[in-house]
Amino acid sequence: MAIVNHLVMNISKIWDFNAYFFYTKSRGAAETLDEAETYFGRTVMNSKEEWAIGFRNTHFITDIFHLLSEMHFSQRKDGAQSPYNVIKFSLSPTLVPTGERSQWARPHLRLVFSLARFNDKTVEDLYSLFLAFAGPRQWGRYFGFKAEWWIW
Repeated sequence: MAIVNHLVMNISKIWDFNAYFFYTKSRGAAETLDEAETYFGRTVMNSKEEWAIGFRNTHFITDIFHLLSEMHFSQRKDGAQSPYNVIKFSLSPTLVPTGERSQWARPHLRLVFSLARFNDKTVEDLYSLFLAFAGPRQWGRYFGFKAEWWIW
């Protein structure tokens, strides 16, 4: 089962607001909610539940320079275990070569800075790509470059 909701508001010529929410719940055929063996002999979690909520602002500084900011919370629970969660804030100065004042304009060339805080369970199990690479820590940070465009 999956539920997704997305809201886009074009507030003015200089500001767009985007909010989103999703919820997913899945369960395999085994009797247990925790670990179960698959047909191929692998052990997997038989049930998963996750949800996230986020907000993104797009501030149109000029036609080709936009500033994106985003706040995001997500949580995942595997079986009867304690949940994994993270709260993340991102700031992304963005170049839009087409000069379109729209959050749907592409291509986007983004410089991205993100700061995340993980709960204890997430840190203990290294339950993120960042933690698997950087090791156990409560706070994570990312600085990089992203390019995004639509393929029709």
